[in-house]
Amino acid sequence: KTGQEDERNKTQLRLYGLYVHRVYGVPYEKLDIRTEYLLSGSCVEDHIHEEEMEELERHVIDSMLLMRDYLEEPLRNQPMSMDAFEPTEETRRCRRCSFLDICEYGQRDEAVS
Repeated sequence: KTGQEDERNKTQLRLYGLYVHRVYGVPYEKLDIRTEYLLSGSCVEDHIHEEEMEELERHVIDSMLLMRDYLEEPLRNQPMSMDAFEPTEETRRCRRCSFLDICEYGQRDEAVS
């Protein structure tokens, strides 16, 4: 990583661990995660625990199901109409949203400034 230490890095690396476990069959107890921070030269190592990974996997599945609920036609990956999507209260998130160009709420002055 080139940025600052962040708790989200731990989650990202655990997702990689989940992938390695599911695709390659590597047991969790054989996996360690390590984040190298290039600017500071520091390193954070951590172990993966099965209970945490089961919780993470449930979170991923729940997230996928929630996203699928916003699809008109899941097999075609076709979303529902725009009015099915509630705008966020946190307008600062709009600046990084993939849908900013087509979202009337994302075009608000406070959202893009």
